[in-house]
Amino acid sequence: VAGCAGLRFLHVRDAGVEDGGARDLADAAARAGVVILSLGANRIGDEGAEAVARALPKSELVWVDLLANRVTRRGVSALA
Repeated sequence: VAGCAGLRFLHVRDAGVEDGGARDLADAAARAGVVILSLGANRIGDEGAEAVARALPKSELVWVDLLANRVTRRGVSALA
């Protein structure tokens, strides 16, 4: 992802992504300048949501999709 110049939208839906993968994808998206990160319908829980939240300040992300994952209020709070 980081070597993909001009990549603005990353859609990884229903791919079995778990917390560690969410962290890696969010960090790579931040480095690549991605503005939309779609990770819906995976296996991402609160730790993955928190990792995505940590990547937000150092990224150009304006929209993140974590719909249909295993995120609870704890993960949502980290993203708020």
